[in-house]
Amino acid sequence: MNRLKPILLPGCVMLLLTSGCVSHTVPLTSQLPPSQQAVKPSSLSDYIRGVYKLSAEASRQTEQREALVAEAPELEELVARAEQDPQDTEARSRLVMEYMSRKLYWGAYELLTNALQTSVNDPDANLNLAVIWDAWGLYDLAQQYAERAIENGATTPNAYETIGKIALHRNHPEEALLWYGRSLESVRTAPVLANIGYAHMLQSEWESAKASLEEATQLDDSLEQAHNNLAIVLSKTGNESGALAHLLRTGRPAVAFNNMGVLYLQAQKPGDAQQYFEKALRLEPDYEVARRNLTAMETVLPAPAILQLPANANQAVAVPQAGDVRLAAEPQAPAEPKAPDFSRDEAGTSAGN
Repeated sequence: MNRLKPILLPGCVMLLLTSGCVSHTVPLTSQLPPSQQAVKPSSLSDYIRGVYKLSAEASRQTEQREALVAEAPELEELVARAEQDPQDTEARSRLVMEYMSRKLYWGAYELLTNALQTSVNDPDANLNLAVIWDAWGLYDLAQQYAERAIENGATTPNAYETIGKIALHRNHPEEALLWYGRSLESVRTAPVLANIGYAHMLQSEWESAKASLEEATQLDDSLEQAHNNLAIVLSKTGNESGALAHLLRTGRPAVAFNNMGVLYLQAQKPGDAQQYFEKALRLEPDYEVARRNLTAMETVLPAPAILQLPANANQAVAVPQAGDVRLAAEPQAPAEPKAPDFSRDEAGTSAGN
């Protein structure tokens, strides 16, 4: 690719964030109808974050191209086609799919923004940009791209799942439930049901959360995060034995006992919590997480020392896939939970992204 691109990046970033594409012949102006105007950051802080994010990602341009060709050498010809002829829509679409499937987002981002120069309302391009900005953590931009995609014909279960995931990241569980519900009208999948359960958890709707999470684990018993979130729900509703059973399905018994101790601690049952931390240590005397939790209790510290489970959503949030279901004993927004997280079991399974 052109080696001058990294040098020109700051100017390109400014144009991408203010006009949506680098076009000098057909500038987007306020005279255009809203449906044809470029997606823009809603605030100065989002704009600055976007500039920094694009700058950081662009520095990986060569790295991502090389990673793609190294993993799939047969794609080298396709890469060359897309680079040599930006109007080759077939090569561009195929290459975007290859980049996106590997989460090599900058490679896809460049191709997608070029596509928007000729068709600002292209539903596939807008939906992929929604996925990218969601992964990059600028949820307002992701929301705008997802809405434009759906307005212009992206009415697949994947489109509804994508915007539902973004709504969860924006801490709008009611909105997420609406979009996930539309996705379920076509097909019932474990990741969507797991995320619906999580959205209900955010609203303390424990029975609804339980129903969705139980169905998710029935459809896919390997979803670690769904099992853990179901354990949280069952603990909240007083079914401690059921909670422990689901924790035991996600990994080592010592980890399950530690995590059960966390649930008891958050239920303000320190005696039971202490017993489970001790059980974990009897099984694995060198289990540092359980030892720190037990020490925290014995010294009357206000919060346990616990690690974070892997958060993958396409993941149960596909999400996040995805991933995006976060595992916390007190549910928080999946983007950045603040409550204590369960201990990670290195040998355990994880939900797909």
